[in-house]
Amino acid sequence: MRSINHAGEWLRLSEHYQRMTDGELIAIAKDRDKLTEIAQQILAMELSTRKLKVEAENDQRENPDFAKTARVGAPPPPVHADMEASEYAGDPYAEDRELVEIETVWSLRDAIDLQRRLNVAGTPFFMGAEKATSVDAVTSTFPAGVGVQIMRIGVPYAREALQYYEPKDVPESEKEQESPEDVDVRCPDCRSKDIVFEEEVGSSSGATKYKWKCGLCGHQWVDDGVATAE
Repeated sequence: MRSINHAGEWLRLSEHYQRMTDGELIAIAKDRDKLTEIAQQILAMELSTRKLKVEAENDQRENPDFAKTARVGAPPPPVHADMEASEYAGDPYAEDRELVEIETVWSLRDAIDLQRRLNVAGTPFFMGAEKATSVDAVTSTFPAGVGVQIMRIGVPYAREALQYYEPKDVPESEKEQESPEDVDVRCPDCRSKDIVFEEEVGSSSGATKYKWKCGLCGHQWVDDGVATAE
């Protein structure tokens, strides 16, 4: 029940912030310390989607030169989705905002379908090298494959949104050729195939166990190394 409530709160806040103007978002962000943790994370995602950058009020007070250099009513400098990591130095939510690729779309109709599902889930996304935030803004060529990225914090919600997503135009060369005996090995948490072996670990029974980590959602788990089909 807790996860359902969490997802519901995520969706409610996402829709709430999406309806706000840039000025309203900036005003809230300047006093973000009073928000709940989930509200801060969703606010950060919406600010990044709109390419807005905000300096918190307490940062302004700590910088005596700010008042001398700031122009009253001046808009904040834009922030790009692919900004350098140094921009987030010391930011506890920097890892949450890291972009991870969740899908590649090969046609306009697949892109529209995926966009619709992510929009319903209230999950911001970026398409192509141009980091387009809507299908209409994509300038990359779909037949060549267009990557779709979201912030790491949104992976669990995107997973739910895309649970029944089935692309229609994946090239034959990109389709996985698996025999019936092959096992589809995925992260048990987010179902990604981007898994990494970390180390062997001992067990009380003496049997060797294997520690794995998902490169997409960061989930870690230990098993006996024998994959079984679900």
